[in-house]
Amino acid sequence: MGKKRELRQKILNMIGVLLCVLLFPFVAINLTLVVQSIIFPNVPPNFLGYTPFVVDADSMLPTFGKGDLLLIKNVSSDEAATLPAGTIICFRTGEVYVTHRIKERVEIEGNKILYITQGDANESPDARRISTDQLLGIYAASFSGVGGFLLFIQTPVGMTFSVFLPILIIVLIFYSKQRGKGQTSDKETEDIKKPF
Repeated sequence: MGKKRELRQKILNMIGVLLCVLLFPFVAINLTLVVQSIIFPNVPPNFLGYTPFVVDADSMLPTFGKGDLLLIKNVSSDEAATLPAGTIICFRTGEVYVTHRIKERVEIEGNKILYITQGDANESPDARRISTDQLLGIYAASFSGVGGFLLFIQTPVGMTFSVFLPILIIVLIFYSKQRGKGQTSDKETEDIKKPF
């Protein structure tokens, strides 16, 4: 029985360490994003120069679609003025951010650069030309379907699943360790009480 208990404790320890290793980056990134969104409410939060976005339309199919998670690499104003046609950019138009491909780069008097953009699935270019001031960054990566999961964990059920379930597992592992220690010490106490 003692070996089975030790093996179970080792497995529980490994699960606890694995959960902590997996949860720590997730919590650190989310905490950073939340704090930034509170301090700078008009700017999308970023982590290490990358801004996450959840796609809510299919205008860029087949490159990415609704429910995908995008990582946008933030660019400086100098970099924003040198992007070639074909680059996928994220820009602000009104109150929303759009991620479309540069169809054409237009240079106007005064060395001002404007971009004509278009979604890959759209038949015509976007109505407005995009200035470098509107540019947030360039497309770096997409993760299919992950955006839907991120939207889910913002719901009450998702919050319960993503926050309280891992905490419950960690508490159960801790409780199991304490319980195992208590049983061991009870057995040791019985051994001490036995006569020689």
